[in-house]
Amino acid sequence: MNEFLRELEEERRKLNTLGEQLIKQSISLSGHQAFQEQSQKVDQLVACYHHMKAKQKQQVR
Repeated sequence: MNEFLRELEEERRKLNTLGEQLIKQSISLSGHQAFQEQSQKVDQLVACYHHMKAKQKQQVR
């Protein structure tokens, strides 16, 4: 789980860094392909994390 959280935080960091660079260059985030791909990757990791937490919570019951 710790390795998964490290990966999630790393991917979020990449997304934030890319977003900051694009904003500084006045480039639209919604129209930038690499930003959208990174955002989807983070979204998938977050969804997976919530799924894992829910599964873990059910096992405790």
